This record gives sequence, structure tokens and C-alpha cells, in this order.
Amino acid sequence: MRTKFAIEDEVIQTAVGQNYGIPVRDLVFLPKGDISYAYRIICTDGTKYFLKLFDKSTRKGREGIRHLKFYLPVTRDMYDLGFCRNITYPIKNNRGDFAVDIGSAIIVLFNYIEGESLADAYPFPRELLEKTAKSIARIHDLTGRMRFKTVRIENFDLFFLDGLERDLVLLERIREKNHAYVINDIIRDIGSLSKDMEEDMGNHTDGNDTRTGGNGTAGAAQEGTTDGEKPEKFVDPEIRALCEYVLPKKDRILDFMEQLYQYRDRIECDPYEMVLTHGDIWGGNLMLDPRGELYFTDWESARIAPREADLRHYLFEDFDFFLEKYKEESKGPVYLDPNLLGFYVYRSHLSNLANWISRMLHDNQSREQNQSDFECITLHCMERWDQVDQKMQSSPLLRGF
Repeated sequence: MRTKFAIEDEVIQTAVGQNYGIPVRDLVFLPKGDISYAYRIICTDGTKYFLKLFDKSTRKGREGIRHLKFYLPVTRDMYDLGFCRNITYPIKNNRGDFAVDIGSAIIVLFNYIEGESLADAYPFPRELLEKTAKSIARIHDLTGRMRFKTVRIENFDLFFLDGLERDLVLLERIREKNHAYVINDIIRDIGSLSKDMEEDMGNHTDGNDTRTGGNGTAGAAQEGTTDGEKPEKFVDPEIRALCEYVLPKKDRILDFMEQLYQYRDRIECDPYEMVLTHGDIWGGNLMLDPRGELYFTDWESARIAPREADLRHYLFEDFDFFLEKYKEESKGPVYLDPNLLGFYVYRSHLSNLANWISRMLHDNQSREQNQSDFECITLHCMERWDQVDQKMQSSPLLRGF
């Protein structure tokens, strides 16, 4: 997340001190991630920890909380049993639990990794690609050795597409109604107004008397006046930009969805092997420490799934070389299913789009977060779809599927 959670730092520091017995000197917000809020904790003795905060009031926050039950004990066991040490793992609190409820949110404390994110390291040089491929193979081979207390299994569900279709309809409705806010409603929703919001209100007032409400963004139209008051209105620039960018591409989105459904229909008849997967092994969830050791972070998407769920991240990154090194490290034969690879490629792009649109319409509490999510949509999602189609068609592994 790009903006801090609406809670005083002292509340988090006190919760950490009381539940983990850790004397906190500094709490530093880190503007990163899509599911949780991230912080670096520095103790009085200089020891560092990484903290994640999950907002109970948002859909993605609640989803992240549900997944804690699987990946927290899994990653802790991977570390404690010596199966994989180069990972983030949770720290147990005074009660022996991994998570702490602080009322409006859940917090989890992790080990801190000093190193550099690989988010901007693309295209990976072959040395790094080999290291990544072999590390993923070793994680997949852990499956039969792990003691799973709870299990999260891939079910190929595409429920998020229903939400995406509803949000496309909502965007059309917003465009038709010339989406406007009521100042009093915004103050009630988010507590205060930033300077840029006040400036926008001054520049975009009108006489319209309805609003699309929610958590400060879009939702069902409702009245926003109080007795004797004449509300001022403004047009939210990010939501307007979202309408103008996404709606002309609606047919493209629906075509992508149809291709995804076709891939899922084909894999229903395919046999596949299930392994422990990370689920989101892109460069932003990989780190290199000062010694050149590779670390895997952010395991929220971990589940038991076909190995293609992880390998699809490198389908367009010198994949023949990557797959060769992956097979060299794997303990058994590796057979890839082109339909599964296609399914995961298209699902990842559509789920990202659905997530960012949904957050802008229903969850975000700040202009800054809306701006960040809109940038992700325009620069890291739909602008790449033509390239995805081209590479899928030109890949020897996927051609003809």
C-alpha cells in the first residue's frame, strides 16, 4: 500500500511491545505491497523486523487474513526444519501465535532481510535466472516432506471475474452520471481532506446533488446533504481517468476473459502434479542480500497447485534456459501443460486488473493510493496485453493451444 493505515504508530508499537516483548525504537512505514501495509521495526538494540498489517475492513485485507492460516505455519516449518532458510518467516508472539488482533487490523511480525529487491532487475541475467530456477525447483520438491497443518489447494476458481464485470458496469454508470462527490460525505468517510482534494473541490464544483459513495470513492448513489446546507461537489480525477482509460478497452477485457475461460475448460481434462507453490514469484518478491544470496518474500499467494503456477512468471524470460536449469535441479521428471501455463498467464493479468479497479472503486481512502493503483493499471497491466498475446502465440511450448 502507498499510504499509511489510519492508525497511530504508537498503537502498533505498543501492540508489538506487549505481544512480542520487543522494545520498539522506530516504526517506519514502507510504501509497498497490494494486500497489506508494510513497516520496518527497529528495536532499541538495533535489531530489525518486518511487520505486515492487514485491514479488516477491506476485501483484500480480509482475504489476506484468511490465507495466514496456511502460509504462516508452512514458511515457519520450512525455516525451522532447515528445508529452506532463504525466506521470510513469521515470529511467534508471547502466546505462541503468529498473528495479533489489534481491533481494526491484524499484525504479523517477520524476520527482516537486508538486501535489494529484484523488481527492477528485468530482464534477469542468466546467472540470476539460473539461481531463481533452481531455488523454485527445490521449493517444489519440498512438497512430500512438509507437515501441512492446514491446506490451501488450487481450485482454478475465477470468481473475481464476476466482480470485474460488475465494476465495469459501475464505471459505465459513473461516466453517465458525471461522477461527483459531496464534501460532507468525504469528510465523514475519510476523516479529513488533503490539500490536493481541497484544490480539486475548488476547481470542480457543480450543482449536481447525488454522489456515488462508499469508502470515499464509488458505490451506490445516495443523498449527501444535511438540513440547511448546500453541498459543494467535485469530480474525482482518478475515477474519471479510470473511466476514460478502461471503458474504451472493455471489448479487449472481455476477449481476455474469454481466452481465460477457454484455458480453464481445457485443463479440466488434463492430469497435473500438485506441489507447494509460492504463487507470486516476480522480482518484487525476490531479494538479493549483500552476499548474493537469493531470498523469497511475501508468501500470501502460496498454495498447493500445479508447478506451472510458479513457472509462468518466467515464460517470457529466456524460458528454455530457465526450464533447463529448473529440470536439472528437480528430483523427478518435469512435464509442463501448455493449458495450465496459459491459464495462469491470463488469470494473473485479469486478477491484477480486477484488484486495482476494485480498490479504486470500493476500498481506497486516499488520492495517493488511487493514483498509485491507476498507474499500475496503465503501466503494468493492460499496456502489456498485446505483448502477452504475441508471446503466447510465438512460444513454441504454447503454439497451437
